[in-house]
Amino acid sequence: MQYLQSEASVTEELLAQIFITSGITTKSLCRQLSNSHSGPEIEAALSAMQEAGLVVKKRQSWSLSLNGCLSALQSLLRFGRQRTLYAVMTHADKLSVELEIYSVLSNTRWMFAYSAISPQAEGLLMHLFLHPDAWELLALIEDDRLKYSLQGWAWLLNQLYTTGNIAWEPLASKTITDYGRRQVVWAPAEDNWQALRAGSVSHPLCDPFDEKYFQHRTAFSAMTAKRYSYTALADLAVVALLDKSEAVASYQHSVDSHSGQQIAYDQFWQQQAYVIIAPYSEQEEYFAGVDLWFDSLLVIADYVSWGKLLLDVLVLCQWQQAHPKQYQQWVAQVKAHPLTEMILSHHSESLLAARAKHALRYLTGQISESDAPFYVPAARQDIWLRKLTQTIQSDKEHQADQRLVWELCLKSLKVQPRIQSMGKRGWTKGRMIQLYSIQYSAAEALMSDADWNVFQQLERQNRVRWGHPAPDVLPVLKALSACDNIISQDGQSVSVHGVKPLAVLQSGEQVTFDVFPRIANATLRQVMDDAWCFLDTSAISPQFIDVIESRPEQLACEHLQPLTEALEQQKDLLWYSPCQQKGNIQPGHWDTRPHLWLDWRQGTLDVAIEHQNDVSGELPANRMSMPSGQGETWISGPDQQWYQRDLSQEKADSLALSKLLGLKANKQRRWALSGEAALSLIKAVQNLQDVPVHWRQRSSQVTVLTRQDLTLDIEKRKNWFAVTGKASTDQHLELNLRLLLANSRQGFIEQDSDNLVVLMEDELQQQLRMLDGLLNEEMEVDVQMAYPLQQVLETFTHQGDQGWQSLQEKWSEKPVVAEHILAPLRDYQKTSVQWAAHLSHHGFGACLADDMGLGKTLQAISLIRHYQCEGAALVVAPKSVIHNWQAECQRFAPELTVVDLEQVDNRNEAIAAAGDKTLVLVSYGLLTRCQEAMQDKDWQTIVLDEAQQIKNPQTKRAKLVFGLTAERRFTLTGTPVENHLTELWSQFAFLNPGLLGSLKQFRQKYGQAARNAEDMMRLKALISPFIMRRMKGEVLSELPGKTEITHTVYLSAKESAAYEAVRKDALKTAKNSKGVVEVLAALTRLRQVCCDASLVFDSFAEESSKLREALALVTEAIEGGHQILVFSQFVQLLKRFAMQLEQASLSFSYLDGQSSSKQRKAAIEAFKAGEHNVFLISLKAGGTGLNLTEADTVIHLDPWWNPAVEDQASDRAHRMGQSR
Repeated sequence: MQYLQSEASVTEELLAQIFITSGITTKSLCRQLSNSHSGPEIEAALSAMQEAGLVVKKRQSWSLSLNGCLSALQSLLRFGRQRTLYAVMTHADKLSVELEIYSVLSNTRWMFAYSAISPQAEGLLMHLFLHPDAWELLALIEDDRLKYSLQGWAWLLNQLYTTGNIAWEPLASKTITDYGRRQVVWAPAEDNWQALRAGSVSHPLCDPFDEKYFQHRTAFSAMTAKRYSYTALADLAVVALLDKSEAVASYQHSVDSHSGQQIAYDQFWQQQAYVIIAPYSEQEEYFAGVDLWFDSLLVIADYVSWGKLLLDVLVLCQWQQAHPKQYQQWVAQVKAHPLTEMILSHHSESLLAARAKHALRYLTGQISESDAPFYVPAARQDIWLRKLTQTIQSDKEHQADQRLVWELCLKSLKVQPRIQSMGKRGWTKGRMIQLYSIQYSAAEALMSDADWNVFQQLERQNRVRWGHPAPDVLPVLKALSACDNIISQDGQSVSVHGVKPLAVLQSGEQVTFDVFPRIANATLRQVMDDAWCFLDTSAISPQFIDVIESRPEQLACEHLQPLTEALEQQKDLLWYSPCQQKGNIQPGHWDTRPHLWLDWRQGTLDVAIEHQNDVSGELPANRMSMPSGQGETWISGPDQQWYQRDLSQEKADSLALSKLLGLKANKQRRWALSGEAALSLIKAVQNLQDVPVHWRQRSSQVTVLTRQDLTLDIEKRKNWFAVTGKASTDQHLELNLRLLLANSRQGFIEQDSDNLVVLMEDELQQQLRMLDGLLNEEMEVDVQMAYPLQQVLETFTHQGDQGWQSLQEKWSEKPVVAEHILAPLRDYQKTSVQWAAHLSHHGFGACLADDMGLGKTLQAISLIRHYQCEGAALVVAPKSVIHNWQAECQRFAPELTVVDLEQVDNRNEAIAAAGDKTLVLVSYGLLTRCQEAMQDKDWQTIVLDEAQQIKNPQTKRAKLVFGLTAERRFTLTGTPVENHLTELWSQFAFLNPGLLGSLKQFRQKYGQAARNAEDMMRLKALISPFIMRRMKGEVLSELPGKTEITHTVYLSAKESAAYEAVRKDALKTAKNSKGVVEVLAALTRLRQVCCDASLVFDSFAEESSKLREALALVTEAIEGGHQILVFSQFVQLLKRFAMQLEQASLSFSYLDGQSSSKQRKAAIEAFKAGEHNVFLISLKAGGTGLNLTEADTVIHLDPWWNPAVEDQASDRAHRMGQSR
């Protein structure tokens, strides 16, 4: 019988015959092949096969070598007669090992009842797969799925037991990773690293096995989790070493992933993987003995199974901590075995061999200090601890994102189920679901036993409702009392509990029989913020309840005893008699002290005074708290304990406490405080004694931060000073300066992690905002800003480095102003002169911005006298006050040579000749005409009087002033800002150039300061050290008060008609106008027509009502012995009024913008001398700079746009020296 087709050679047929019938004799072979081959031919072929090592002859029997078996299988797969071979296999009682292998390769295992091959067949098959020519055999398999599976098996065997350097490896790698296949499970490409030269590449499996391994393996872990390879086995072994539970899960995931793919004969990978994750008892069977283990490492001659060695050492290392005794025994045997040194000295340059040797050296304790670690046993603990932490965190993050809640209407007691979802801000309002569908919806999975009870009671109630007008809600409320997932209609969590009624017997002149609580059936009563109770009469019979409810209001004293005896006989109703100290309950202890409850929420402090039960030593859940003096005399808590209260005493005690805390009377004993009120209460609470203070559970606790709690540090860095700081609270919390500055506007800091709110006192808030105005984003100030910083820091506890201390020491130096200079000054003037001298001594300009009439001119003259020997001084002032400067200098500084540039012939020469003890006076109008001479001169001091004259920095006058050279600069002004803050920048551009930055920068930073308190606070911090402003009321206690009267004048009929005509014309102009100028002109005409219609209409002949009234006022004042100043912005109006005064034979002085210096001087001296009792002055010409304290009455004929200008004019009389 022949097994191969006719095209097969005699050698191939003989190999097939011997393969199927191992031990066959030559005679039997000749008989089998007699039809096709002769006896000599067969014998010759056998002889050649023996020489080639394909067959082995033992006596007269032939068998195949491993090479012969491989060749026979190739012949059978190429030329085999399938029917003949199937017949042979099916008629055999038991398949030989060779036929078992053929059944595998030919995919005919399905023909047999058993599918698993014997261990002998599996062993032979593994030897065949380790053969260099195995790939040619596997290529002959017709079934792709089977071929693919066996190729993977062969690949893995090669990686375990050989060096990987076999002839078919490139072909195998290419074939197995062919992505055209339907299923890609084997991944030989992952194993390419093994055959590379040691040290040529980095790989996670070649790094130390420690806690970092899980990070390093990311590159291939996703691949090895789904596909078979040696790398996947090795990775599993390392994971099992570091985290056994993780390895077990990974193994199971791999099995589950491939279970549906029907990959044949992949059990070898599974077997190897199972050894890795198996329990110790099964691993111990695998490592049966050291000798056998070494034999398994040397399966192929001249080869060491490096892959198996690495895996086995990783498995053995699992014993190191779990079973140290067995581990040490194995280590000792391996260390003493002679093959250990042979393996370690084996010459192999592959990366896998190097790693396996490293593993064996670790196992035998031969790792040197210069070697990298192989395995760090302590990593297991680190990994476990990190895993524990991550699991706890994950559990927090993955808490149920949905829940079932019962929405309870606290009035109607209607119950609505909802499903809530967890959002970023907590639980949502929830989706409403119908009761009838609850058991068929997603809510079913969210329901607890208590929820099912509520559901059943609601269903029963609904069934009753159809046939009964008032279903009993008590069973539903009792079911809800067992739930912790009840919300009110506004979404707040609430709880409900039942209260069994209590009968109380009181004896006096009459016996009273009261029942508590006084709650109607089917209603709820609030007992705490989130707790509600209902009357639970379920244990009492309806008849008994009816009898109790029909009781008389009072009983005679003789009824006390029989009533007590009757109550003692029943068990359903709770009762107590305080007068007899009898009953079936024992009252709990009610704390008679008032308790203060605080709750901070969103910037508001809720305060409540309550009385409560004594829960010391008990669960907080048993706390029962009620607003003081409110509620019933007997109340029951959540623990069903009853308490007796003294309501009148509670009212008295709570009222006393509210007064002590400065709280307004309130029946509810509840308050909502914010800002300074909340701050004050927190401070008061800290000093309370014998009053328990509590914070609501949902509330943050509040503490107060004061200026004394903040400590600052200053450090010099080149041209900057860095400011740091921290504040410590009584809660042992430290807050850094940056955090304080960021929250200084709102005034409090919420520390969620500590459940704490830190309130800042107002003084600290204000100082922090001023400090914030000086610091940049890096918490630094440049040296130029250091002086304002030093002024702010004076209010804080601070310390600085050597650089800061040196600067402070320098600034502490104060110049000495001579006594004879200070002698004429009042105390407040001495203070300001010394302050300005101190600033100028250190290179800063100063602004004297005292209220009008406080002697700013004299203070400036004193400063000039202080520096008179250092050069010439320049005073720039309005023309109207030049004479006043001359007079004041003559009076207080006769040693100065005063040069009025308006009175000299050669101004340039006068400026150049000015030297020590010389004061040059120039008006703002004349200043620009002396520009070149002014700029060429180095002045010792420049004073700008009425410095608002340079309020517009774009004017030629202002730019000239900015460019003047002077050692010291001072400005005098009663109104530093008239209209907008740019005027302030202009003055500081002269005083301290650069302090406020460029004009553009100033507008960007402080343009909105007039409307923004934060910006204004920052600006104030910058400029306040350089401005001194005091009001009359602060420094002149002897100055009489100023009385202001608005005198109303009504227009005549003709004047009203004239006004109406101008008004309509103004409206028309405003409607059609394209610019502001036309509108302002129209408004000016309206103001003029109100003063005197003839100012607008030349033909208007009627006398002005306002001037007629003004004349009457002046006449009356003169008769009363007063001297009067009359101001107007309209010169023509003043002239018309002058004509009326002349007609009335009243003398007067007159001053407007057209008056010459001589005329001005003569008018002022005549008024001061008493020659005239009336002084008519235009607002622009005499509104500033004049000292006219002889006058005690000021009349403004027409109001000005800016009230500050009016005040300046009025203060020509209401100033230092005025006594009337």
